[in-house]
Amino acid sequence: MLTSLCALALANISQTLEIVVSAPNLSGDTQLYAEAVWLGDIERVRLTDDGHSPGDIAGDGRRVASLTGTPVRALAIRLLAIEPNGDTTLLWSGMPDLIGDHDQLTFAAVGTGPLRLRPVISVPAGAALLHDPAASSLAGAGWGALVFLYASGMALTRRPR
Repeated sequence: MLTSLCALALANISQTLEIVVSAPNLSGDTQLYAEAVWLGDIERVRLTDDGHSPGDIAGDGRRVASLTGTPVRALAIRLLAIEPNGDTTLLWSGMPDLIGDHDQLTFAAVGTGPLRLRPVISVPAGAALLHDPAASSLAGAGWGALVFLYASGMALTRRPR
């Protein structure tokens, strides 16, 4: 019974990885794809600049795609550029750590000429809480209480000699 309840609970949990490539000078004929190995299955999505993703503006040079699946800690990812003639170029590959239920990988085009990408530091969507003053105050109060309890326990458990 407990096993089936745990399986049911885990079946409704998902993790989303948003991939953003900022390449304003990229030809409209070149297609970008993200390919990920998610729990043994190869997922392939096309990065688009059509404005359908939240916060995206059509034609702004930012191509976006999302992958969703069962939560994992790391994911093997490749970014590919496919030219109209079929030539495929590997732009980036890696295995980034995923720490939240919604993570983002951001890349920017480097230089001129053939497309090269560099990763831009991305922060998980939930990390916005770190900049919330109320959350910081609460965390500080929690740590302060923990130190107080530890020191009190040390003082009370000292045996007189």
